Amino acid sequence: MTDYQFVESEKTHAERLGGNQHRTRQLRRAILYILTGHEHSELAWYLVEMGLGKLLKMAAVSLEDDGQLLPHGKPSDKEFLVSVLGTSFAFADPTAPQRKRMEMLSKGLFQGNVPYPYQGYSGYITYTSGAEDLVTSAFSTLGTYTDVAYKLNQSGYFSSTGRSWSKDTARSFCQNPIHAGYAVAYKDRRHDGSADKRGGLILTRLTEGFPEPLVSYDEWRARNPVMGKREIILVVPQK
Repeated sequence: MTDYQFVESEKTHAERLGGNQHRTRQLRRAILYILTGHEHSELAWYLVEMGLGKLLKMAAVSLEDDGQLLPHGKPSDKEFLVSVLGTSFAFADPTAPQRKRMEMLSKGLFQGNVPYPYQGYSGYITYTSGAEDLVTSAFSTLGTYTDVAYKLNQSGYFSSTGRSWSKDTARSFCQNPIHAGYAVAYKDRRHDGSADKRGGLILTRLTEGFPEPLVSYDEWRARNPVMGKREIILVVPQK
């Protein structure tokens, strides 16, 4: 497999893109992860969907035959990019968790531990009438997360741990976009490479796995006004 290298240093690249070195580092890492089929790239599925050519354009680099990622220059040939991308993923470990996640989400299926109070199998989300009542009760309650917790406790519902609801558990529950039929990934990374869960969100519509969610996206946003302050990218897989 080609060992891809950036011709520019990270500092020079950042200066050319406007001076944001952290953002430049994210772009460079994302490009290399995709080109090498990195099994731990949580965003690979999204970046592949948006198009590697677009990603390279965002980073203002072009890919040459010898694996060099060059500044400026002509846009890379689309067919060549697709060929390289297909080859790189062919060499990736097919059992790697992140590759599995990428493949499932690109089909509109859920991958991972199914969140409370739902059930699921092979990427498809299901729910009982009791689960529907719980979700409906949470999202129909006016007021704060404290009010939601009070309402759920008064109604006899328990949290995922089997305990009473608190402000924190109600907030975590309501902020999960699974209720609106979306799986979540985190757009931004910390310096150590881990997901920044307070940064931007990439929400993928589970078009196959959960086609008829219990609440709409607008209802989810209304219940969680804090989400209006975060960058949210909506992805709808193509059939």
